[in-house]
Amino acid sequence: SILSTLDDKIELNLQQNKTLEEMAMALYKHWFVDFGPFKDGKFIESEMGLIPEGWEVHRLEELADVGSSKRIFLKEYVEEGIPFFRGKEIIQLSKGKNISTELFISKERYKEINSKFGAPSKNDILISSVGTIGVSWLVESDEAFYFKDGNLTWIKNYQDRVNGNFISKWLKSFETQEQIKSETIGSTQQALTISALKQLKVILPPKESLVVEEVSEKLVIWNDLFLSNKREVKTLTTLRDSILPKLISGEVRVKDIEQEINKVL
Repeated sequence: SILSTLDDKIELNLQQNKTLEEMAMALYKHWFVDFGPFKDGKFIESEMGLIPEGWEVHRLEELADVGSSKRIFLKEYVEEGIPFFRGKEIIQLSKGKNISTELFISKERYKEINSKFGAPSKNDILISSVGTIGVSWLVESDEAFYFKDGNLTWIKNYQDRVNGNFISKWLKSFETQEQIKSETIGSTQQALTISALKQLKVILPPKESLVVEEVSEKLVIWNDLFLSNKREVKTLTTLRDSILPKLISGEVRVKDIEQEINKVL
């Protein structure tokens, strides 16, 4: 019964997060793909098809900095320290999963790189650029980590007209994924170059419009709830995985575990 209670809560959080992601993508599509609120207005031709009059097509490089990391060599990996992410970890994180870090670099090396070149911070975006192409992750916090050059591309320093939550949904949209597919190179090992990523096209309302800001307010609220659910899943999973051997060995009593669970739930 105890394990079932934990499993049910974990599953509920995962389902809520799936719903939140679907809601966020539907909201983005309604405003910036289908142009639902502007259907009765005038539309004009653009390189991206028909768009509302006054709207513009921009390249990503006009809206944010696009680059990568400084190279970390195999000899620089350590047993513990600052987490080091590859494409594998970013793909897992993009799916809302909690991960176990496998690679680390030293705190000293991280501080050196960060002081000279910077490091990812909350609301930056990392996107897979080799092998599995175009999977993106909106950085969730300012906790220190670094990432593998070549495998991942880093989007940061947004201009006033956009933000991480908006660009994150733009990257995940069907239309942008189709742009990415058309830009990938290589027959056996596909790659998305930094220069190609910079050229991807974003449709935006006029500068004076508050549409991006207003839609992003909802995206931020839903993203915060998504992250809260994700943290709770991690806590509950750790608790679930730790109590069974303790119960079997007699280290703790069911009554004690019930009290501990009631504090968490």
